[in-house]
Amino acid sequence: MIRCVPALLVLALATPQAALGEAPLKVIALTADWCARCHVLEPALARALEETPSGTVRYIDIDLTAMTASDEARRGLSAATEARLRLHKATWIWEKHKARTGLAFVIDADTGTALDCLTSDLSAREMAGRLKLAAATSRGMAKAGQVPAHADCAGRAG
Repeated sequence: MIRCVPALLVLALATPQAALGEAPLKVIALTADWCARCHVLEPALARALEETPSGTVRYIDIDLTAMTASDEARRGLSAATEARLRLHKATWIWEKHKARTGLAFVIDADTGTALDCLTSDLSAREMAGRLKLAAATSRGMAKAGQVPAHADCAGRAG
């Protein structure tokens, strides 16, 4: 029995997250108390997530409220945010968007590939539809390296 434990651990570490019962999608939102767009995005996104089938999406909020604080606080929050995004294979978010708030990135949980960008310009119904579409197509698209045109948040929010 003792010999089986390391083998099971290796198998668990090598098994994709979806096979372990984790959500196939992650939504990573960059928010802040001072962000006006966030006050529109967050409730709409919450309603959209309620309409999404259970186990489909894992929501991760990255609160950047302290980015307006001291230089030391900004550096600390920046380092912590990069580390947190690294855990989700999504450091590209910080590299490309830094502290831009009011954005929610839909990514493939296994690869960190961008699948969609949700902003306050979308209704809860539109967000829910896009989440369902991303869930239905994420595996094939992410594995093939395909990224939908609307997955890029460039030029959106602030």
